[in-house]
Amino acid sequence: MHRNYLNIIFYFTAYFSSIVVLLSQQQDDTKLQIDKINQVIKAASGSHVDNVESKRLVDAAIRGLLKELDPYSYYFTNEELEEISNRRAGSYYGVGFHSILLNDTLQIFSIAQNSPADIGGLTIGDKIIKINGSNVVGVDLKVIDSYFKGDKNEIMTFEILKTNSKLVKNLRLKKVKLPIQSVDASYIIDGTNIGYLAVNRFMNSTYYEVLDSLMMLNERGMQSLIIDLRGNPGGLVDQTYMVADEFIPEGEDIIITKGKDPKYNIRYKSSPNGKFENLPVVILIDSSTISAPEIFAGAIQDLDRGLVVGKTSYGKGVVQNPIKLSDGSELWLTVARYFTPSGRSIHKDTVKPKPIKNKRLEERIILKDGMGFSYNSEVAEAGHGDSIPTYYSKSGRPIRGGGGITPDYYVDENTFNDFSLKLVEHNLLIKAALDYLIINGDEIRSNYSDYNEFYKGFNLNDSVLNNLKQLTNARKIDWNDEKFNKDKDLIYLSIKSIIAGMIWSNNEKYRIFNSASNQLKKAVEIMPVAEKILKTDKVTE
Repeated sequence: MHRNYLNIIFYFTAYFSSIVVLLSQQQDDTKLQIDKINQVIKAASGSHVDNVESKRLVDAAIRGLLKELDPYSYYFTNEELEEISNRRAGSYYGVGFHSILLNDTLQIFSIAQNSPADIGGLTIGDKIIKINGSNVVGVDLKVIDSYFKGDKNEIMTFEILKTNSKLVKNLRLKKVKLPIQSVDASYIIDGTNIGYLAVNRFMNSTYYEVLDSLMMLNERGMQSLIIDLRGNPGGLVDQTYMVADEFIPEGEDIIITKGKDPKYNIRYKSSPNGKFENLPVVILIDSSTISAPEIFAGAIQDLDRGLVVGKTSYGKGVVQNPIKLSDGSELWLTVARYFTPSGRSIHKDTVKPKPIKNKRLEERIILKDGMGFSYNSEVAEAGHGDSIPTYYSKSGRPIRGGGGITPDYYVDENTFNDFSLKLVEHNLLIKAALDYLIINGDEIRSNYSDYNEFYKGFNLNDSVLNNLKQLTNARKIDWNDEKFNKDKDLIYLSIKSIIAGMIWSNNEKYRIFNSASNQLKKAVEIMPVAEKILKTDKVTE
């Protein structure tokens, strides 16, 4: 007995000693690698033929290291963090206009109501010649951006060439705190009682913006809702949770995170008394719906709170934990993955999948009252690999996994061809709309007293085509009649929507552009399905 006891002590001592030795070896190896990096930086900054800042080398070394971990762990300098902080805060310090750079000159195309720019007399179409006494014609955008940074209470000076004249005006405008809107548009879809809400990101103000918009839509008779998350690049998880919580009954998992460290294993549960728990919902997503909106769409889908329409989302389902470094910069390290309530991983494998053929998945939703609806979704090639796992919603409805959120209804959208995309990327549609409004604005305002008359009766004249040709020529883009004619209706609709946004608001801009959206039309069409799912206790195949 005594000998056995001694043997146990011996084995445990040997085991733990080996662990200590192993840890010691790992620490020694880590120190050796760090010393190696220090030697390289010291040698490069001290002996390289060109002058090199050690800070720039260290920043590059950190970013190179993080690339070996995953695509989403990232390092931010102090300057970058300030910009991120402003975006997340839902506000910024500025004077209240947006401009495009074309032919080396900044031209204003949007002015915030009651901002210093608006009060100071700036108008759409004005050209900016100087900022703070410095010429900005032909100057790189990064240099121009630098003028707007700095002291929050700074008074900025502008030399402006007024629209339709050779009058030069000098303005002094003081920076103020201005909102960054995360809700792009909210309105009742024409001829329905369906509300439409476009959310462009999730930041500190999003929950209250969404709540205000929904209350307004309620007052206008909303009985169901389409939430447009297409192109939404993500944002803050707490805001995503708070918005989702308003739609989901008490006690449900909304977000699940799982990491190597148990402290990152978290379940975000829904709270009682959500304001919109009984509102039928359809979510619009696409391949540019990333992270936070994927969490939102996945929860709505898994818990049978609504349906998802569009294309498979991006598939970024990882949690970054910010780690403050000694100089104030930050390392955002991937520490966990996001999962939907049914257990689906949102994250798409970063390894490029083998191409597979598109598959059409046919299901039949049989509701409690016996009413049936066709249920079709198409799984696209990108990102799903050779097998597509099937999960089940709370009521037993089949849903697809495999990374990203696979929509219940896969719908292609009207899209621009490569020539038309060049026009968009070079801001030529905005410029064409701006030019048209400058020349014809008074006539438009005189002929169309409100948006509805404009929407039904306004058509662009032939001057738009001639102007577009001149603009493409100035940007050295080869004109292509065949491709232009193929997209002509969509291009003209886009320009018309931009003009509406300049005269009225983003709501009118979205209403016009969305009139050509296949995905929105499908969302309206299937709203009765969303209503039935919400009212039914159990859905079976």
